[in-house]
Amino acid sequence: DHYETVYKDEGYEVLHNTQAFERAFLVSDYVVQTDDQKILDMFYSDDFDKRHSVILETQPESKPEAGEGKTTIIAYEPNRVVVQTESPVAKILVLTDVYDPGWRAHVDGKDSNVYRADYDFRAVSLSAGNHTVEFYYWPKDLSIALVVSGMIGTILILGGVASYGRRFI
Repeated sequence: DHYETVYKDEGYEVLHNTQAFERAFLVSDYVVQTDDQKILDMFYSDDFDKRHSVILETQPESKPEAGEGKTTIIAYEPNRVVVQTESPVAKILVLTDVYDPGWRAHVDGKDSNVYRADYDFRAVSLSAGNHTVEFYYWPKDLSIALVVSGMIGTILILGGVASYGRRFI
């Protein structure tokens, strides 16, 4: 009863799930749970309101409040997602893309924590107001690799300069 036919011919029928979640949405409540099995049990429980609440593993920076809010995805790329939000009260933005510790976020250009939400999604805590949230993928290993590469490159350049200089001495 919550599916609408959007296309149908003699061989195919395409349905739209009218109860599907948006890719990005705001919630007014949260529960903190660290045990993976308990997170899954809670998430799939009939008592858990997935539209208005989220399961996080740590306390968010600000406590969300009941009230309206709006999200608009303005950029969606493989390693970067930008979402604009509007809300007169504090909220938690949930992005239903896969969580990985390498995901980072900027809220209005400032670093923000990215929480693992509902076992496998991403979330960011937001104060009241209009915000631009940018999720970007920058794993810690990449930072280490860039530093090591920079050090190796510097050593090679210095070694080359030193050996070149010795030719003329």
